[in-house]
Amino acid sequence: LNKFLKNEKNPVNADMVIIDEASMMDIRLMRNLLLAIKPQTGVIFVGDVDQLPAVGPGNVLSDIIGSGIVPVIELKKIYRQEGESLIIYNAHKVRDGQFPYIGKPKNNDFFFIEKNEPEEVVDLILNLLTQRIPKSFNYNPLYDVQVIVPTNKGIVGVNNLNSRIQDILNFNSQKVLRGSVQYRLNDKVMQLKNNYEKDVYNGDIGFINGIDMEMEEITVNFDGRNVDYSFF
Repeated sequence: LNKFLKNEKNPVNADMVIIDEASMMDIRLMRNLLLAIKPQTGVIFVGDVDQLPAVGPGNVLSDIIGSGIVPVIELKKIYRQEGESLIIYNAHKVRDGQFPYIGKPKNNDFFFIEKNEPEEVVDLILNLLTQRIPKSFNYNPLYDVQVIVPTNKGIVGVNNLNSRIQDILNFNSQKVLRGSVQYRLNDKVMQLKNNYEKDVYNGDIGFINGIDMEMEEITVNFDGRNVDYSFF
């Protein structure tokens, strides 16, 4: 499967090639890309050297930018948050290896709540998700809030938190157990691997809107489009 369909003998037929998430390109992938591009074809690399690194060897995008040979345009204005946002400020501090600035709790968009015991962290997360955040911001805990943790295992890991949050937010009795994971009707789910056949990709979020025990299928709605998954 590690064969490139385009190469110097069968190049890409395009006037311009745009490569997104270019920071993820390693030396091997870059080499094969350039071999498949005609000399007269333009190439635009789009990426952030402070985000996703290459899986393989080499910091290709960073080296290209640092070479001074290739024209570079740097986008500096952030549109997701306001200019006074502590999220932006602290993102830069974390990137530079510094501890985030906490600031005053009132009228703030960045909070740091210190807890030392794993069970305390779980209780805090559940309270924030189901009580404090919905009341303070009028958010729906299922549709408007996303909990992100760095590990799968452990008390504060993805597996345990998913189960605890599911028990609080989704009481639906229609469910199916596969392995150690229980899926319920109306559960929020995420695609974890690219599936080109089904046209769903890593990170896509959907909601289970059908469990067919006879056909042994789960149906997930991704932004208005239903996708069927076999139990096995």
